[in-house]
Amino acid sequence: LFFGSDGALVLGQAFDEADRMGAALPAPLLAARFGPRSPLIALPAINDTKRGILVGEGHPPLLFCSQPIVTSDGEGPSRGTMVFGAWLTEARQEHLRKLTRLRLSVRSFSAPAAPPSTPADGGFQVSPQSEDVLTGLAVFPDPDGRGALVVEASLPREVHREARRTIGAVLLALAIVGAVLGAATLL
Repeated sequence: LFFGSDGALVLGQAFDEADRMGAALPAPLLAARFGPRSPLIALPAINDTKRGILVGEGHPPLLFCSQPIVTSDGEGPSRGTMVFGAWLTEARQEHLRKLTRLRLSVRSFSAPAAPPSTPADGGFQVSPQSEDVLTGLAVFPDPDGRGALVVEASLPREVHREARRTIGAVLLALAIVGAVLGAATLL
């Protein structure tokens, strides 16, 4: 998306990865989030950027980044704002699961409903879910305060499991050595 210095949409183009063709821009999303006075495109300084995740009804979460249009040297004045975005579709989530080798769960919540059991500061937390699984939870708030995206990742605790096996082997070896030494002392 390219917006002029007055905030009007100059050029907007979308691409459907599944069909490998151009796609229509969602007019309700453009009107609600990228209007002429939107803080997502009205950037006060030439080195400002806005980025984050937009959650809303009727579309998957949108990862976006907006930057002022300046010269190649990074000098102004700004000629407008350029916005890049990518939908966090189920296919993209599956790609992330394969790439990270984690069990990922992505949930979005619209305000005023708060996401249950999430970190209070909008950050992340890591905690053991069980003896064999470690879980991380991250909250990505919508920049407009309209909701949040909650990402939960589960990872098998391989190191913990291997440590338990090693401790068991050492204890078994100590028991055998103790029994042999005890038998030798008795003899």
